[in-house]
Amino acid sequence: MSSTKNPYQIINETPQLRVSDGAIASIFDDCFDDCPPTSRKLVLVLSQLGDFDSLEYIWWTQREIDRLKAEQIAVRAIGIGDRQSGEYFCKFTGFDPHWLYVDAIANIHQQLNLYGGTILQG
Repeated sequence: MSSTKNPYQIINETPQLRVSDGAIASIFDDCFDDCPPTSRKLVLVLSQLGDFDSLEYIWWTQREIDRLKAEQIAVRAIGIGDRQSGEYFCKFTGFDPHWLYVDAIANIHQQLNLYGGTILQG
């Protein structure tokens, strides 16, 4: 039997910093009011907050947010950055800070074998 975890397990078991209150939690821990157990979840694993791709993904998601809510699809996003960049990102895009989690060192991206952002060498 393989011990490899699937993406859901990795995301669920890797705590992140929630932008709204600075709590460290699984992105599904606060999933009560807007995502009952029977609801579906849309999880966006974003690159660095402020990158064009991250902005575009959130812009398109925001355009469809009413439809997603009506379909009982809870939206959560994890982006590379710190809490301050997450707060700015939410103000700029209108994305709910309760739904955005940040990972300053791109740990979740590494576990999922995704691009971990720009690395500055100095």
